[in-house]
Amino acid sequence: MEYPGVTQHELANARALNRAFLDCVTAAIKPRALSTGLRDELRSLDSVQRTRLSRAPFLLFHLNYAALTGEPRPEGDLLAETRLMPEREWRVVSATLGLLWTLCRENRHAARFLSGASAGWCERAANACLLNLLDEAAGFDSLLVPRCQDEEPFWQTLLAACRSTRLAELRAVRFSAMQRLLTEVDYAGDERLAVAACQRRDERLRIVSKPSR
Repeated sequence: MEYPGVTQHELANARALNRAFLDCVTAAIKPRALSTGLRDELRSLDSVQRTRLSRAPFLLFHLNYAALTGEPRPEGDLLAETRLMPEREWRVVSATLGLLWTLCRENRHAARFLSGASAGWCERAANACLLNLLDEAAGFDSLLVPRCQDEEPFWQTLLAACRSTRLAELRAVRFSAMQRLLTEVDYAGDERLAVAACQRRDERLRIVSKPSR
């Protein structure tokens, strides 16, 4: 079975969400999603550096997918004014859920490739009503979690590269980070996703070796 790659349109949406995430967590007085060290590092970036970081070919954050089942909640009310999440975070969370819900139905590989969501969650999301997902998310006070927050080398390498003016270095670091996510963190052992990564037309984006048969 063939697995489609991530399109430029999907990457553009992911990068826009990355920038919104960075703006959200660095503007918060007490950003619950970030460790103190990572918060200070991100706040030290200027606008150009933040844009460079946001252009990573994957989402820089997770949602707390385990908390989101997509099951309807009779007591829920999407339009209620009692939403617990700050407005900036809700903007990121709701837009991310909208994108992933669409991708889970149309290109599940892209959803997992960009977000690190599990196969099980993608299956549930694909069969859920989007309004139920949003209604459920609105009941949490926070859902954003940085990717690999506790892995200092992962972030330090990304941060150092986005401070550099050498675009080739930044590009290489981005795809090295994606390879790490594919092979060591989010997708370890999922051969189909490695194969899908090899199907990219742009050779620079073929970031893992196709498994031998």
